[in-house]
Amino acid sequence: MRGSAPDSPLGRLAALGKTPLARSPNPDSKHRPAIPSELACASYLEPQAIPSPRQLVFEWEATADWETANRHGPDLFTHLHDLLATYGADELAEPSLAEPSRATPAPPKQAFDWEAAFDWQAADRHAPRLAVYLRELLAAYRANETPAVRDIDFAHEMASALNAADPALKLEIHDFAPHAGADGIRNASLTQRLLRGLGSGETWRAVLEAGGHRIALSVQHARGAHDVSLLLIDSVPLKEEAIKRLKNTWDDALRAMANATPTQLDAHAPEKRAQPVRLHLGVMNSKTQKTPDGCLIHALSATKKMASDAAIRTMHERLLQGLARGRVHAGVDVLNAGRHLPPAFFKHATSERVVDTYLDAKRTQFQASTARALAHRERPDWWHRPPVDPDAPVNRKGQTLARRQAGYMTQRVNTFGVVHTYSNSYEHKRIEIVRNTIGHLVAVARNSAL
Repeated sequence: MRGSAPDSPLGRLAALGKTPLARSPNPDSKHRPAIPSELACASYLEPQAIPSPRQLVFEWEATADWETANRHGPDLFTHLHDLLATYGADELAEPSLAEPSRATPAPPKQAFDWEAAFDWQAADRHAPRLAVYLRELLAAYRANETPAVRDIDFAHEMASALNAADPALKLEIHDFAPHAGADGIRNASLTQRLLRGLGSGETWRAVLEAGGHRIALSVQHARGAHDVSLLLIDSVPLKEEAIKRLKNTWDDALRAMANATPTQLDAHAPEKRAQPVRLHLGVMNSKTQKTPDGCLIHALSATKKMASDAAIRTMHERLLQGLARGRVHAGVDVLNAGRHLPPAFFKHATSERVVDTYLDAKRTQFQASTARALAHRERPDWWHRPPVDPDAPVNRKGQTLARRQAGYMTQRVNTFGVVHTYSNSYEHKRIEIVRNTIGHLVAVARNSAL
């Protein structure tokens, strides 16, 4: 193999030990399996630490023709490099340097007071697969172990249960690949749903399934115009380069959506065909998920909050006003999640560092806004929503975000035998969602029998 520049994708891959020359197989090491579908969102995690350079991850790496891949498909090659560098990453330790810990992981601090009264007989009868899953989740939670995650198998049932609990949620699930090309995007269910809502003034939410990863979307249609505001929250941390690629991909996707023919307008109001379709997408990266699983739970939680939060409602209103007045142009803007989202959106953040960074910035923002208001120099800002107090309660117990997260911090031995400290709030939320979904299915079955 010819030499590679250290700053090239191939050179970076070699530096990470991802080429045959940089890394030789270890006959004593065990090969790890391919990423299962339920952990596909781990591919999006920002690498914080890399597995040992001498340990192969996949059997095919030793014989892979990296030079040919880099020459004929540089974009896909770079993406594969990112996935391999990320796979198995842990944000708090370097597995190649750390010794396996023999410390006993701390047990979960939370208990479920509903278990004693839960009707397992009805659950086994009307929702048997979910009942099995709930038992698995509870057993893993008590043992402080990572469960075999099967959230995606029940995504539609979970969405139905959430909609039944809150009819105003209007939650949908769409498979959508923003890089699918013009024809694929025009035929996508998300595109057809957006076109049906043109001019309606309606608001709805969606979980987007994008290449094994799930993200939250809130949609607000203008009334009487073909303007649409879309707000997207991705829970997985993204590098700056990845955000730029995401923005460019979504820019192309929005243009393809806007150019799709709204055929349903022909029969009802052909004159409306002359109105331009203007779509604006605001992308926010909350960084709440630094675990290889849980993207669906983070997305469901975010969509539920987006339906009721004043910050999201105000952002939609101002973005639609901006489109109508020419202050905002159709396309994609990357928005600062820390500035625009209130603390409640970070309740299930797994990283203590993410929450601390968010709260520090939010306190500075809040103090500056308060000082301006006291000095009578506060001016209305059509784009930015006035900040909320970062130390305000985020739940019915009156807990602040920091205190709430502290109550869910736990330790668990990760794949590399290193103790990993993080918040398991999202696992607690998963159990609650599964339990409520079972309750919904039982209620539907009983009502049908009447």
